[in-house]
Amino acid sequence: MVKMRSKRGRQGVPKAPTQPRAKRVKTASTKFSPLPGPETYPTKKKIAFVMGTGDCAQLGLGEGCLKRKKPMPIRSLEDKNIVYIATACLHNVAVTEDGKVYSWGCNDHGALGRTTNESDEYEPGLVEGLDGVKIIKAVCGGNITLVLSDEGRVYAAGTFKMEAGSFLGFSPELARQQQKKFVPLKYLERTRIVDIGAGSNHAIALSQDGLVYSWGLGDHSQLGRRISVRRPDSWIYADKVAGLSDIKKIACAAYHNFAIDGDKNVYVWGLNNMYQCGLNVEGEIQYPTTIEFFENKNVEQIAAGEHHSAFLLENGDVYTVGRGDAGQLGIGSLAVSSDTVEKKKEVEAKVEDLKDGEKANGTSMSSKTAVSIPRRVSGLPPCKAIACGDFHTLALSRDGKVYTWGSGITYALGNGRSISEDDDTGADELVPYELTGQKIIGVEIVAVGGGSQHSLLLGMQDRTETSS
Repeated sequence: MVKMRSKRGRQGVPKAPTQPRAKRVKTASTKFSPLPGPETYPTKKKIAFVMGTGDCAQLGLGEGCLKRKKPMPIRSLEDKNIVYIATACLHNVAVTEDGKVYSWGCNDHGALGRTTNESDEYEPGLVEGLDGVKIIKAVCGGNITLVLSDEGRVYAAGTFKMEAGSFLGFSPELARQQQKKFVPLKYLERTRIVDIGAGSNHAIALSQDGLVYSWGLGDHSQLGRRISVRRPDSWIYADKVAGLSDIKKIACAAYHNFAIDGDKNVYVWGLNNMYQCGLNVEGEIQYPTTIEFFENKNVEQIAAGEHHSAFLLENGDVYTVGRGDAGQLGIGSLAVSSDTVEKKKEVEAKVEDLKDGEKANGTSMSSKTAVSIPRRVSGLPPCKAIACGDFHTLALSRDGKVYTWGSGITYALGNGRSISEDDDTGADELVPYELTGQKIIGVEIVAVGGGSQHSLLLGMQDRTETSS
């Protein structure tokens, strides 16, 4: 079921078998009982931390603070009881214990879900369009934010981008508009959704009955289903991903996706130009395909960046695969290029592309160093959570320590190191670095997240202590 695009005239593998067209979801509303939310830690003080560079307001520390080399608390969120964080390249959201959503970062295309002026973007603000709705989870994509309510309903803000100046909305009524407040996705209203994911310009959702739905752009097979050439608006609607059932977990990357079923089989589909899908074939994975490497390995969680992926096993081991020239695989110098100047230019170029509404899929990066078979990251204690930024990776150990590795040019790793005394560019970490910092002393980190130029942490602290 793998379809590859031919390269330099070479013949690709045969076409995958024709898949049945998925039925469109009806839009009538159905009432559901509440879903369980994230752990609330009622006796603890919740603190969100950020580190990295905030040229596009993504630090949330105000206009006067655009760089933090070590973790820094976001003071304006300290009294909000934050229990969930989500981040993307240029923006972030935080969900409170009572289901409210705060957002900050770049709002050029409405991803913050609220009306802002430029200064408003630099600090967290309450989103619009969710009055009376309790949110339990949020995910961020390139210029889109999705949130999931406790009733299993999905709301969206922002837009999908087709190319510079061209946008793809969420429905024919909202097509090619940039939604600066959250709107319900009515085509999912009859389906109880239990999980969501957002990529660069597409999204996926997991239903309570174990089916996966996808919508948005499918130009790199990231939708995992047939798209009608005669009906381009079919991209807008959420339809079932062919060949998947009894799915328990999903993960969404920039241009590829993962799903884990009840038997612990791991499925992948989408762009595989840097082997980020964990399959040793070049091209695109058109439909969900099992990753045989992880058979009987009991994958617990999957996270993915732009062109690399990370896998957390039940025993606490972490594996990585895909692009590694910035050290994002954490396996040392074997898969690393030392050209810091070029890497810095690439990160900056991607940020500009996203701000300008252009795609940055990296399909021309075939010459970059990549690893095609998943490799275990050594030097880590047993872990309980992982996250990927575009060019870096984070892991949270079972004893509450945070490890980072990959591109450090924007200080997203929190290592505080520059490449030299004369150059303030941040230094990469080729293997896991144990995060330290005065502001996180005495803080129990419970969640991690990665963007393009920054990282987020969620910490808990006894209310009798301070984080000064």
